Amino acid sequence: MRECRQRGQAILEFALVASLLLMLLIGIIAMGFVFSWHQVLNNAAREGARAAATGKTDAQVITDINNMITALPGRVTDTDPNPDPTGTRNPDIQISPLQASRAVGNPVTVTLIYRADVGVAFGGIIRRNYQLRGTATMRVERLP
Repeated sequence: MRECRQRGQAILEFALVASLLLMLLIGIIAMGFVFSWHQVLNNAAREGARAAATGKTDAQVITDINNMITALPGRVTDTDPNPDPTGTRNPDIQISPLQASRAVGNPVTVTLIYRADVGVAFGGIIRRNYQLRGTATMRVERLP
């Protein structure tokens, strides 16, 4: 009888520890996704700044950025170089200065702001919204 109780206690302890370890593992995986998305944003911002610095139009820069961010979940894009004030576009693409105001030798900055919704553990009981930002600045080499 005593051996049966010890087995029951061991199963209960295993269940408690395993559930905590599983939650920790899921959290680590979710943070890995967030880090990956942040890297995608930084790379896309750098490519966008390079495109703007080498003479591409704002529409071409936005197209290049949209081609780079296909791995981001929940993205909503359009071809307007100014961010949507309603917040429906994800990520927001900001190019500063815009194409008409650029001059050779001056910096151009591309900023991407992505709102990532990460649901962790047990079907999204624990939810966290992250605002990730990727920014790159380069010197304008030629104009479109």
